[in-house]
Parts: sequence; C-alpha cells; structure tokens
Amino acid sequence: MLLDRDEAELVSVSPNHGLWGGFKIQVVVSKFPEISVAQLVITVGNQSTPATNIRRLKQGQQSIITFRTPVFPACTTCAVSFQSNATKRVDIVFSIYYSTLPKYPAQMISVIPSKGPSIGGYPVQVRFRSFDVINERDLSLQIVLPSRSNGIYSEVIPGSLIVSEFVASLHFLSPNISKTNIFSNIKDLTGDQLALIYLHPLNISTPFLFLDSRSRVESYYPTSGSVDGGTVVTVRVLNFPFLINEQCVQVINLHSGHRYVVDLILEQVTAHTLLRFTTLPTLSGNATFIIAPYGDTKSENAPSFSFQFAAPPILEIITVIPSRVSTLGGISLVILMHTFTGQIEIFVKGIPSKITSMSQRTDSTHSSLTDVIFIAPSLQPGLQEMKIRLMNYPDPDTYVSLNLEYYAPAGVTIDSVIPSRGDIRGGYSVMLRVSRFSLRNTSDIQLVFGTLRANLQSISYTSLSTAEIIVEVPSALPGLKTVWLLSDQCNVCIASSEFEYVDMNAMYVLNSLDDFVIVRSGGETI
Repeated sequence: MLLDRDEAELVSVSPNHGLWGGFKIQVVVSKFPEISVAQLVITVGNQSTPATNIRRLKQGQQSIITFRTPVFPACTTCAVSFQSNATKRVDIVFSIYYSTLPKYPAQMISVIPSKGPSIGGYPVQVRFRSFDVINERDLSLQIVLPSRSNGIYSEVIPGSLIVSEFVASLHFLSPNISKTNIFSNIKDLTGDQLALIYLHPLNISTPFLFLDSRSRVESYYPTSGSVDGGTVVTVRVLNFPFLINEQCVQVINLHSGHRYVVDLILEQVTAHTLLRFTTLPTLSGNATFIIAPYGDTKSENAPSFSFQFAAPPILEIITVIPSRVSTLGGISLVILMHTFTGQIEIFVKGIPSKITSMSQRTDSTHSSLTDVIFIAPSLQPGLQEMKIRLMNYPDPDTYVSLNLEYYAPAGVTIDSVIPSRGDIRGGYSVMLRVSRFSLRNTSDIQLVFGTLRANLQSISYTSLSTAEIIVEVPSALPGLKTVWLLSDQCNVCIASSEFEYVDMNAMYVLNSLDDFVIVRSGGETI
C-alpha cells in the first residue's frame, strides 16, 4: 500500500566511497511537498547534515531524499524535517540499523620495503572490499610476528585510508625498533617469518608471509605489442622481495640505462609474481634487465634476466594487438611485421586462424611494415601459444613462435542493469548492457549480485563490442546492489557497477536509468 502523508520508508543505507568517509542515505517519502533542498533539516543522532538531492518520481508524489552522514553506530535514529509553509513544520523520524562488519574478509595485498634510511620499517597496504567504516581515525592495525630478539612483537599502528571505487586500502608504516628486529634490514627477511595483521575494531586478522629475498626470474616472454611501439614483456619472478606496488618498482636496462615503468603486477598463490612492462624504444639484440625499487639501481638482491630480441631473417613480429570481438566468433587480432614476404599460416593453441586482411605500409623510418588481421578462436585470459608458419620458406616446418598473454580489455564497463520481471520459479530476470566486452562463451564469466551468484542465461551482441547479458537473480531485495562481472578462469573482477532497486506496491524503480518504469500490481504499465 502507499505510504500515508508525512511517513517515510527507508530504502537503502549504502557506504559513501568518498575520501571524507560517512554513508549515503536514501529515503523514499510519500506525498512529499514541492520544496527545495535548502528547506530540509536532517538530524542523524545528535548531528545535523545537509540534504544533497531531492528527486520526484514520475506519475506520483513519491520522492527520494538523498543525504550523507558521518560514520554512525550500528543503530541510529534519523530525523528529516521540512517547513511546508511559514507556520507548519513536519518531522519524519526513522531508525537505521547498519552492520559495521565487512561482507568480505580483509585481504592484504602488499608489503613494500621502505628505502628511507631515516624512517626505516616497511609500508604495508591492506585492501578491503565492501568496507563499511570509512573514516581512517576509526581504524588501526596491529601487527604480530615472531622476532629474533624478543619473541612476539605487537603494536597497534594508525594508518591512512585511501578509498577508491568499491575498494578501501589502508596504508601504515611498520616500526623499526632495532638492528636485530625483523624490520631492520631487507636481508633479514626469510620465508619462515609468518605475521598476522589485526584490524581494529573489526577484529579481523589476516596472515601474510615475508618471502625469501633470494628471488629469481623463472620466465619472460613478449606479451603483446604497444600501440606506441616497443614490446610488452611479462616477467615471472619467484619470491620477489619488493612486493608489490606498481609505483614502487622499476625495470632497468643495464645496457642502455633505460628505465621502464611497470604497468601491471599480478600476485599468484604459488609465491610467483608477474610483472609487465613495455620496452621503449623498440629493442633489438641482447638486453639485460634488473628489477629494483625506485631510487635503488645497485641492489644486491635485485633479480636480473637477459634475453635476445631476435627473429628469422625474413620475418620480425613487432606487435600483437587484441582488437575486438569478431562477428564470426573469437577475437580479432592485428600482427605488425617487418620484412614480410610471401604467405603465412597462423595457429593459436594449435588451431588454424582465419586471416581476414593483409596490408603493407611504411613507418616513420620508411621501413616496410605489414599489418595482418586474423581471427583467433575464443580466447580465455592467460597465456596463449601462437605460431606463424612461413609457407614459401625453403623449410616447410619453419615457424615463428610467440606467447600471447590475453587479458580482458581494460575499460570493460557495465552501462546499465535492467531488472525486467519476476520469474515463475522465483527471483528476477535481469539484463546487463556491457561495453567493450570480448568474451563470447557463457562458461567464461560469472556474475555476482551482492553476495548472490546469478545464473547466466545468454550473451548476445548488439554491436562488435557491446553485449547484452541476461541472468537470473535468486532474489532482489530493495536497496543498493553491486554487480560483479568476474572471469571464471582466474576469478578476477573484470567490471562492476552499482544500481538501486526499489520495491513499493509492485512498483519497480530503476535508479540507474534516466527513465523510470512503474508497474501496478495488476501488470498495467503507467
């Protein structure tokens, strides 16, 4: 039934992901008068906060009031007051209960050695998802670990909080007590130093391991080509000691002195670390690299590796660029080659690929280049082996091999989330429109709404890179929802989005769209 006059229904309480902390609150009010935001007086507990927005829904007198609050206890009374005329004051009072426990356990993502001699210690970063308490003054970290001199070391350390979309990262600096303490020198770190991080006041603990500093490079391979030239190289390192932040590590070419920015670091559960960087300018011949923290070019513990950028005399692969989803299925890729002659066959994971076009051009140095566009079979994220066979070469078994690391294109976005209707088996049928989407098999992805896994029904493409994904959601309670689009192969989030779902008397309001759809219980669309 519709709300009586001056009564309010709380729709959602969602974390505000702003740096200043607090929560975003939305309240739906029936028969709300035509007033401005300035006429609202909102009190949360004993603190006043301004309203940020009033939005009136179409075809009715329901309104959504949005305001933000500081961090408040789990159960708090809110009052919304407005002056309907010069003499009459109307108050709306309701209670909010909001759990301060995170939906996911804490996940420590990095331990970064500090190179500042006057500071010492190690900066530590802890990452959280669906984190509710946002103000950093409400959080502290306690680190407990075995020490060589005095047994167990424990201290509560304040940290600084950095909040981005859906993720909160807490940074703190572990102390440097003495030369005998485990934090005194990077050479003291061994693989058996297991530490625990406790997050207060949430009483969450996360174990982590200081890895052996005797790291080594196990493999390296060209990943793909950069559109600006150069070669993208992925390096696989075991027990990498400078764990792990892209801004704190660099790759140095010892031959030329060039320093390369690491643009991707991917930690694996096997104590391996994948680092990706781009060699600019384009390299040829032998090159030796070291991986070191910024400001340290002579680290004794820096892992090093050497390899040769070479090719057969008639063929040099410069770049491999995953382009877009092909209408024929699979992924369209572009290979840029030097000194190309004759015909070729391309095999990806042993499967022949269809070549759609070949064109020649010259670069800025007047070198002859050949663009070869071909369609690879449906690629999954990860390492792919690609071979190019030279058909007119004297030896018919002459191949050029290349390892292609394929990731879902950065920038995949969920444009809209459309709950359509209730399913006869319960739950809801939901359609997502996704841009720059390149996975075609339904087994390659999974979707999570909040904490509920959705059953994926179909994927269809409205254009080369825009997909419509239809899923069944077990239930859709009113309130803020987070949609996670995950890669089923490595459980990595490709994209995520939020949308607001409101249910009042069989009326469904889609706050993620500009237009609202209102349906009466009888099925009539207004």
